[in-house]
Amino acid sequence: MASIPKGAGYMVVFKDLQHTRAITGRQDTESKDSFNSYLSNLRLVIAIARHYNNSGVPLVDLIQEGNLGLIRAAEKFDYQRGYHFGTYATWWIRQAVSRAVEDQSRLIHLPEHVATRLRKVRRVAAQLSQESGLNPLPEQIAEASNIDLDEVKYLLSLVEQPVSLDTPLDDEANFSLVDTLEDSAALTETASQHLLDEELHQALALLNPRERSVITLRYGIGDGRSRTLLEIGKELGISRERVRQLEARSLKKMRGCVAK
Repeated sequence: MASIPKGAGYMVVFKDLQHTRAITGRQDTESKDSFNSYLSNLRLVIAIARHYNNSGVPLVDLIQEGNLGLIRAAEKFDYQRGYHFGTYATWWIRQAVSRAVEDQSRLIHLPEHVATRLRKVRRVAAQLSQESGLNPLPEQIAEASNIDLDEVKYLLSLVEQPVSLDTPLDDEANFSLVDTLEDSAALTETASQHLLDEELHQALALLNPRERSVITLRYGIGDGRSRTLLEIGKELGISRERVRQLEARSLKKMRGCVAK
């Protein structure tokens, strides 16, 4: 396992944290609670990042991506839903880190000029997201990056984004995947395993074995380790695009179950 300079991970954490606080400028109680939750989970970011240490992405970069996931979790966390912040943050951190690993593997196989343009689009999109707190539209990215809209759409199509845990499972947007997580009192370095409630089990029961395998692996159900599209494809013997299609179809079925 590679080591990082003492305090290096925290340096990256605090740089991101200071930037986020400067942008939001929030001083209300809810924001202070999010800030304190963020500080108390710094080590969780580093612990999760270490599990992707052999991915080819520098550990410090993985930590930085994990920090962005933690910031996002702190901004979106709602204690009134009743789940533990660490459980909620773990999903966001894993998603951010695994996405960075996926993107790196994808960039390796792209022509250098395409990879360079994609990095620029991703960088601009991240800046716009931090400034507004929302996912920017392709039109906004095109304007901010001075890149043609059609090219922006093409570059974004090269980067598959996993479905957010806050994606609504019903039409009223009052129930999402994260609502199926059961709180765990303590998190270890590998993060606690996530238990599913009865509604999610019922939704999973509607899926065929392959669809269920895709959702289970994609969201780390049972072992707490979410897999990339490529990893799932290799395990199931299908293409990454087929995995993406199965994930989308499965989530549609699950939404239908919850809506009934």
